[in-house]
Amino acid sequence: RELQTECSLLTEDKQETEYQQVHQKYEFADQLTKDMVLAFVKEVFVFEGERFEIVWNYEDYYKMTGLL
Repeated sequence: RELQTECSLLTEDKQETEYQQVHQKYEFADQLTKDMVLAFVKEVFVFEGERFEIVWNYEDYYKMTGLL
């Protein structure tokens, strides 16, 4: 159980570090680029009726920090 908790914390730390690196790279961008989409968007689902859903990379981190 303790090992599972430690692995979970390491995963969260790695995700936070990756997110911070990506965020810093694009922090002052003034337009959306293909590289930004590839960095932040994991998947896009398009449904009937002009409805869509975006699955974000780092979604767990966004939720953990209250950004999403």
